[in-house]
Amino acid sequence: LNFIPSVGAIVATMLPVPLLLISPGIGVMQIVLAVVLPTLVHVIVGHGIEPKVMGDSLELHPITVMLCLIFWGMLWGIPGMLLAAPITAAFKIFFESMDTTRPLAKLLGGNLEDLMANDDDLREGAVPSPRTKKHSSLASEEDFKVFP
Repeated sequence: LNFIPSVGAIVATMLPVPLLLISPGIGVMQIVLAVVLPTLVHVIVGHGIEPKVMGDSLELHPITVMLCLIFWGMLWGIPGMLLAAPITAAFKIFFESMDTTRPLAKLLGGNLEDLMANDDDLREGAVPSPRTKKHSSLASEEDFKVFP
């Protein structure tokens, strides 16, 4: 149930509560521990470990997985949250197949270094901006001025 981080943890934690309430001889501390400990485990696993593991197996960044869960959940509700990671992985594969959308696929995968390194390749024929200007060994004083 941790595939849906917030809802899954609540459902999994609250399922045993009716049994705890009708069981004789169970104290308040045992009921509190029976609710708090599984909630803590579900939060840690659901918000930390699983997005990282799912992202690595699908080659998606963990933040991408969390954002796609939010987006598809808002769009389609619970079924959208269940299908969020596979749909986003399919989009990433589709984006990787075309040159024009390959930077978007790299962004979904969290490969920002590759995206920035290939920035010059994407702007072939463009006039270099001051931040990408290559200086020769004969640089003038104008190139090193901090204030105009």
